[in-house]
Amino acid sequence: MEHNGNSDQKINLSSFLPEQLLTQASLQNAAHLISGFSHSILNCFFERAGLVRPSAFRATAAEVVTVTGRTKVSYPTVTYDLAGEYDSAASAFIPKTSGVYAITASVNYIKNLETQQNEVNPFIIITVNGSAVDGEDDFRINPAGRSRSEITQVSDNLFLNAGDRVEVEFFPDGFQSATGRILPSLGTYFTAARVPSPAKRKDM
Repeated sequence: MEHNGNSDQKINLSSFLPEQLLTQASLQNAAHLISGFSHSILNCFFERAGLVRPSAFRATAAEVVTVTGRTKVSYPTVTYDLAGEYDSAASAFIPKTSGVYAITASVNYIKNLETQQNEVNPFIIITVNGSAVDGEDDFRINPAGRSRSEITQVSDNLFLNAGDRVEVEFFPDGFQSATGRILPSLGTYFTAARVPSPAKRKDM
């Protein structure tokens, strides 16, 4: 019996495609299924535990910045941003999920040379929605005609609400005026990571 061109015969792709391509496609499909299955299990676990998956970012300075007084620190170079929560243009971390976050901010600062022995007291603070929540200072003495850079760092674990705006400010010499430079070294960075925690504070 003859079959015309409109018959619904099934086509066996294996007769047309090389065995290597079929094997590769099978492996890719299997990997996709396993990945999706793993994500489903993890999401189910976090939901049942009342938790959400962690997020994290890290950003660094990109250029030398001269400072004379209170300055918002710029960290435009993003190393990683797992959940797309860091605004590199504004150097602000804006979490999408409420919870506890481990936050660290650091500045490598050097005061301009002076002919006399001088003191320097740089101060760095973390702000949330424009209000200071933690800070750290670093007192040092520079000999006449000499100046060295040092790193001032602040770290804290903070409960943040979704949409909070976290930024870093720096005072080159406490709350006094001074002239110096923030250096784009390994010591100038801003980072945060969400630790597994309820999305609502226990005391609320």
